[in-house]
Amino acid sequence: MGLREIKKLKVRTCIIENSVALFRANGFEATTVREIGLACELSEATFFNYFPAKDVVLSAWAQGLVERHWEAAAAVGERSLRPLTRALCDSLAATIEADQEFAARAWARMRIPVQPPDVAQRIFQAGQSAEPLRRDLTARQLAGLFHLGICGTLADWLAQPAPRGPLAAELRRTTDLLLDGSRRRNERVKLATAGLRSPPA
Repeated sequence: MGLREIKKLKVRTCIIENSVALFRANGFEATTVREIGLACELSEATFFNYFPAKDVVLSAWAQGLVERHWEAAAAVGERSLRPLTRALCDSLAATIEADQEFAARAWARMRIPVQPPDVAQRIFQAGQSAEPLRRDLTARQLAGLFHLGICGTLADWLAQPAPRGPLAAELRRTTDLLLDGSRRRNERVKLATAGLRSPPA
């Protein structure tokens, strides 16, 4: 990463961190782009160079939160996908449940990302080498399915009225289902071929 990219990343991070602090202190609606710019020592025009609207900042914060938990799961060094994804589910659930009110506001404005985090792709590349995962899907596609499943489950759980069931259990169900479906077909479904008829031409 060059110096220009590093500087842009620092500015973007500064905007997200100061925006979130102001949203927590004053409320999302009451916080203005001008106030965010002042907190970051940036003009409003510079803010809009990075984010088209305030709600996109909240979406970026939410996405970054999930990505940080992917990174933490990868750092543990566990190579087997099921315990790795379950650890991800448990740690992410604990963070969200401790901050439900703000998380609900963020995920209500969440723009589900198409691209999974790079760290998730690396996890599934390693998984395809070590485990019987499908080869008709790329590591990027598998990571994308898991990332979308996790984000979608979070959004659905946060949209439910309280009291809610345990988030970790919901996330585990999602990732377990996806893991089972990601196994090579001949290893996850054994079809009895005796007596089967060919489909009509």
